[in-house]
Amino acid sequence: MIEKAADRERKAYLADPCGTLSIPYYKGKSLTVPPDLRIVHQRDFSPEEWKGWQDTPYFRLYHNLSHIPPAHTPDGCQISNIDVADCSAVSELIGLCYGFTLSEAEVYSWRQRPWFRPELWLQLLDNKGQMMGAVLAEFDPEMGEGVLDWVQVHPDHRRRGIGVTLVSTLLERLRKMADFATVSGEINNPCMPEALYQRCGFSGNDTWHILRKGREP
Repeated sequence: MIEKAADRERKAYLADPCGTLSIPYYKGKSLTVPPDLRIVHQRDFSPEEWKGWQDTPYFRLYHNLSHIPPAHTPDGCQISNIDVADCSAVSELIGLCYGFTLSEAEVYSWRQRPWFRPELWLQLLDNKGQMMGAVLAEFDPEMGEGVLDWVQVHPDHRRRGIGVTLVSTLLERLRKMADFATVSGEINNPCMPEALYQRCGFSGNDTWHILRKGREP
């Protein structure tokens, strides 16, 4: 029996998710790379070859969901699901943390995607009900993969372990449905998200270079 190309692709991805694709499998199926952009793994990357291209390196990490650090919720705070009424607060928090405008409607639209699971959208609230941090993840049943899409902590509440609390809580929920989890982020982000994920048990050393033609760093 001849193995189909799609089956080979799925097997290759499951054998090495972070080294096979720069993004999760379900996103890669519909990805169209523009002519002025290239995506290159570190093993195939040579700076001399890409002179004149803007290089933005990203890490991609893996979690087997077996060892998850305990989540310690700060006194007076609580973790709850993010519902439709919280989409505005999520858009504001993401915009504040990443420095761009994101509409409430766009955040709401993410809830319509087939990989959305309500229990994988979490927020940490202070004793006044204000959002201190949030984590948004998706689940791909085809691969059994949980994907952390957004993790952000309000600048006023950073370095208090909130990120670890949110990610650990999320991973515990993912463990009930997923076989593994992945996450990616910009390596040169001053907030050092890679260190946060490593504290939560993610591992790996895969680096992907996003290269844009004709743009100097």
